[in-house]
Amino acid sequence: METAKGSQETFKQIIKLRREYEIKILGLGKKAKLANAVLLFLFSQPAVNSKIIMNKFKITFNTANSLLNDLESLKILQEVTGFSRNRLFIAKAYLNLFKK
Repeated sequence: METAKGSQETFKQIIKLRREYEIKILGLGKKAKLANAVLLFLFSQPAVNSKIIMNKFKITFNTANSLLNDLESLKILQEVTGFSRNRLFIAKAYLNLFKK
């Protein structure tokens, strides 16, 4: 019973987080549609890099990189390598919902 309640609460938190992110993404203007598609993808694969995004969405490396930078500036993604190349981004707030 406790596990079911915990799962239900986690699900509610995921929905809330997604709504918050969707509102932030609206500020990206023309990029919002693609950013929203990437956001949905992040809920199934919360660790990504430019190459993954580029291949998944059939976009250029520069577009993928720019989009990841936008999502990082919106605090949706966090860069975790500290590198200037081959950077890895994670959806940290989303992942933290499962640490309970």
